[in-house]
Amino acid sequence: MTDLPQLPPRPGDPEAERQKLIDNERVKLLALALNNAAVAALATGVLGPTASFLYGVTRIESPYSFAFGLFWIAGAVSMHAVAQIVLKDLVP
Repeated sequence: MTDLPQLPPRPGDPEAERQKLIDNERVKLLALALNNAAVAALATGVLGPTASFLYGVTRIESPYSFAFGLFWIAGAVSMHAVAQIVLKDLVP
């Protein structure tokens, strides 16, 4: 079965405008979810252990603690970067 080419929407078509708004909101929600996951990763892997150490709740006993923090920072930055890329899919 072959796909027929789609005609471009007519200018001022209310259904096309509505669908464009819906698609843009979905893109923004996905970017927001990725950014929230990045913030959660940063809080879990960096801010939590740092606050715990500063308030004397725990001690840094592992030589890998710094690498662990860098891993979480890299994950957070990566998710934030993907969120920025996703936002480029917005339709003007």
